[in-house]
Amino acid sequence: CADSCSPTGPPQLGYAPAAYQKTALQSDYTFVGGPGVNGLDPKIQQPYSESWNFGIQRSLGSSRVLEIRYNGNRTIHQWVNTNPNEVNIFENGFLDEFKKAQANLAAYVAAHPTDPNPSFEGSSGSLPMLTAAFGGAGASDFTNAGFVRNLQTGQAGALANTLSGINGTVPYFCNLVGDGFGPCKNNIGYTGAGAGYPINVFQANPFAAGSSTGAMVAAGYSNYHGLQVDLRQGSWKGLQFDANYTWSHSLGVASPNDWTGALTVFSLRNFHQGYGPSRYDLTHVTHISGTYDLPIGRGHAILGNSVVADKVLGGITVGTIVTFQTGAPFMLTGGNRTFNDYGDSGITLHGVTSAELQKAVGVHRVAHSSSAYLIDPKYITPGHGANSTYITPNTTPGTIGNIVYLHGPHAYYQDMSVSKSIPIYERFKFRFQGEFLNVWNHPVFGSTPGSFNSSIQSTGFGRGGVTNNLAGGFGRIIELRGNLEF
Repeated sequence: CADSCSPTGPPQLGYAPAAYQKTALQSDYTFVGGPGVNGLDPKIQQPYSESWNFGIQRSLGSSRVLEIRYNGNRTIHQWVNTNPNEVNIFENGFLDEFKKAQANLAAYVAAHPTDPNPSFEGSSGSLPMLTAAFGGAGASDFTNAGFVRNLQTGQAGALANTLSGINGTVPYFCNLVGDGFGPCKNNIGYTGAGAGYPINVFQANPFAAGSSTGAMVAAGYSNYHGLQVDLRQGSWKGLQFDANYTWSHSLGVASPNDWTGALTVFSLRNFHQGYGPSRYDLTHVTHISGTYDLPIGRGHAILGNSVVADKVLGGITVGTIVTFQTGAPFMLTGGNRTFNDYGDSGITLHGVTSAELQKAVGVHRVAHSSSAYLIDPKYITPGHGANSTYITPNTTPGTIGNIVYLHGPHAYYQDMSVSKSIPIYERFKFRFQGEFLNVWNHPVFGSTPGSFNSSIQSTGFGRGGVTNNLAGGFGRIIELRGNLEF
């Protein structure tokens, strides 16, 4: 990044292009904010897909066809953004020290149950890395409420992330590595030898201390399998329609899975932990669309001799599009950082399975609210998150707990149309059309990606808003128009 260039402004017509200036070295921004560090594998592989399909068609009479198809594909070398600066708690011994700090805290609380500011310092020398980072024995950080909370919830990754940088005027990282690390001395004025830890004790790139870096690699992969059944009716006595059903699964890494934003993996140590349903993994989808010319008026079986009926009811065509589908996937997130500085640590289930949770997904209305509970309320403690009797965050340091994906409630949508053709003169006619999106004004809750609050520590856990129709509207939409055709 030190040699990257950025324009001082866009070229202006009639003037010479603006000069380009080199950015400052990344080390000039360490601890004090600045541009992020991102890169691309210079030998990155090109993604490619393999697809296969086969189908069987069967004619049913002269105007109907039944078709059964299988479609599948597999994509490899998908580009995925990773974080090479993932905080390390394993090889540097921090995880073991974290567990000792937990034991110290438990012993102190047992001995001083009423102390509002418990300490996890323990005996002299038991926590060398924490003692050095805090600036020596007896430091106030041993009673820091945030650090105590990290210990109580097993968030070794979160605590290590804090120590990998500085916090206000507290130079945790510099206390570990000393002023031999240039940014400590040059950027925050730190002086001292520190404790002698290597500058990459927590992160591969200490010049981006306390933050992530981005590296695009071709490590993603995905697959799709779908069974499709399609019944098509050609024009027959004014009726035509297409009814199709799809059973499918779309899974992968970097699909994206929509759980951490830019990063679609839990850890560099195991990409496969991020393997899961894509945003639009809709297991069951049924579509029915069709039109029907009402058999009324001149030339038809009903009121064929009535001039009035022909003028009023003749030339009317009704149409509809109906969709029924299962909900989009979401992952239950625990909100802790037990493994590193960015990957969710998963959840722990007590006396319930993920299959039972899936069966509990549905729409449970909340009075006088535009949202609803999308899972059985027995799994929710209103205002606090998930019911801890059944679901709790993973709190075991150094581990990622259960990774549970559920699918939201099913969704039903119907749009309708009515049109009437009115002859005017020879080849001229007027056509009046009315279209009714979400014709029944039917609310759909939590069926789209991101519409289910899946954070089990959130006060809004289990709730979802309304997504009424496929066009994204929130209620019935009526469109009227007239066309002059010739």
